[in-house]
Amino acid sequence: GGIPSRAEHGLPKADFDRLMPVEFWREVVDRVAVEAPDTLLLAEAFWMLEGYFVRTLGMHRVYNSAFMHMLRDEDNAGYRRLIKETLEFDPEILKRYVNFMNNPDEKTAIEQFGDGDKYFGVASLLATLPGLPMLGHGQLEGFAEKYGMEYRRAYHDEQVDGWLVERHERELFPLLHRREQFAEVAEFTLYDFEADGGGVDENVFAFSNRRGGERSLVLYQNRSSETAGRVRRSVPFVVKGPDGSRTMTTRSLAEGLDLPGDDGAWAIFREHRSGLEYLRSVGELRGGGLWVSLEAYRTQVFLDFRFVLHDDGTGEFTLEFGNYTVRLTVPDDHLVGASGELQNPEAVLSETQRERLKKAQGEMKKPMFIVTPDEAKAAEKGKPKGKKTWVFKADNVRDFAFASSFAVTASASCFCAWALGFAARRFSASLMARAAATSSL
Repeated sequence: GGIPSRAEHGLPKADFDRLMPVEFWREVVDRVAVEAPDTLLLAEAFWMLEGYFVRTLGMHRVYNSAFMHMLRDEDNAGYRRLIKETLEFDPEILKRYVNFMNNPDEKTAIEQFGDGDKYFGVASLLATLPGLPMLGHGQLEGFAEKYGMEYRRAYHDEQVDGWLVERHERELFPLLHRREQFAEVAEFTLYDFEADGGGVDENVFAFSNRRGGERSLVLYQNRSSETAGRVRRSVPFVVKGPDGSRTMTTRSLAEGLDLPGDDGAWAIFREHRSGLEYLRSVGELRGGGLWVSLEAYRTQVFLDFRFVLHDDGTGEFTLEFGNYTVRLTVPDDHLVGASGELQNPEAVLSETQRERLKKAQGEMKKPMFIVTPDEAKAAEKGKPKGKKTWVFKADNVRDFAFASSFAVTASASCFCAWALGFAARRFSASLMARAAATSSL
């Protein structure tokens, strides 16, 4: 009776139950399993009835419209609750969801999610959550025209957004190539994100998965605000025993990632988008979890975990102390930052720059520019006329590192620490990466 055109044909519930004693779709599913066992049944469920279609009716797959609607509207607590309730009932159901960001009945993905970090954050969830990811027509190309089911052709002459396609190729496609690593639920673990200010930040989706020896940890902040906190403990989930028993439990991050038992080991893992590698103590991860800072709509996907030992003094990260004197010959418009102390400033710096360095090594308590942003910008516009040799000396250190570029500023302080910063066209002329080198490393 809820649809006016059909109301006059409605039946009292008692009459309906008498005429249809068995749920129609349940009967279909059971008969198909016997008569056509290779058939895949894919259902389009009513809003928020996706779980019913797979739990009760037994559909093999169901379009998960909640993924699109709730993440678009940033009802993050609601969607986390949906995942948590599924994990508490039967984690296997997550595999049967078909997640998507647009379909012919809805607005296009670019209209709903834009083409920036939010779009790629939600798309990263699409690629890394259990289930089946579905990409809509025109989604990769950035098409904004909504295609109805009756369309025979496009009515708008839209051009492919090359930048959008390239970003898909760089950030999303490598994850889709790893779908085998993300698709299963046996080791899928959803975590609470413990905010630094206290409580759980429901806007952060944090989950790990494992398959074979491969581990992954995914974090996404689906809100236009910054946050920071720890991934330490999972939400509850059910474990089914061989006898059909059901036990609620949780996992630590160390258990979710199956970290080695030796707290003296070190974990090395790579962040997919930036390509940066991180080094964390296994003992630290086991005791305090992983601390993460996330900007608005920031995604971090940690992959390629590996582990090393060094407690006996012979491991990968243990080298004997040594003294280094290094000569680096580079184009004469380059600035070099390196371990230790610069030995020949008169040969590589101008008189003004040498005065600044001398002042910084004396009374200055804060870093000051030795090569200013304006000087760095000027260097970018010119061309090298020759070469210069920079000489650095570092005593009693384990390693030596250096960086060289024409597009940097430099600062120094009284303890002779050099820092390199990218010029304005890269990030900011005053940005300083203090980790470049110090006299003691």
